[in-house]
Amino acid sequence: MIELQGGEIGVRSRPGKGATFAFYIAARTADAPPQSVQQSLSSPALMSGRRPSENTRARYSILVVEDNLVNQKILRMQLQKLGHEVHVVSHGREALDFLKTTSCWEGGTASHTHVSIILMDIEMPVMNGLECTRRIREAESEGRVKRHLPIIAVSANAREGQVRYAMDCGVDDAISKPFRVADLMPIIERLALV
Repeated sequence: MIELQGGEIGVRSRPGKGATFAFYIAARTADAPPQSVQQSLSSPALMSGRRPSENTRARYSILVVEDNLVNQKILRMQLQKLGHEVHVVSHGREALDFLKTTSCWEGGTASHTHVSIILMDIEMPVMNGLECTRRIREAESEGRVKRHLPIIAVSANAREGQVRYAMDCGVDDAISKPFRVADLMPIIERLALV
């Protein structure tokens, strides 16, 4: 994760003395916008009843289907930090069970849980991501899922043939691990239903 953010990590260790870990990441600094820009941004926000500090980006409800606990925590934290609602399950069968409790599933109109998009790991125990995707697409064609659910395949195995096979199974797009959330968000924004 540190290297993906343009940084490095190192360790210094001495027997009987312990270890010291150090890292850095690349980060940009930005100057505050000119006062005139701040005032013009504040004025429409106040007229609409919103606080000027509120972010007006779309907020998505994202289902993360991922078996690695570390990846789950990192992705949840990064997406929540951007203001998105995140639901996490550990494999395809749990994803199907979760979807049955949401508003997109037949009979789930009373549910307040909405799913905008699914981030689907490919290689998982119990039920892998491609089998889960096929079952979701079957449920859509049979009317059990009321609308098309956008699915982004997430895999370390992202060779061209594997991506093409995932698309044949019904995914809408793919991203390879490791990835930066900054690279993922344009795909989500293009595909997701608010």
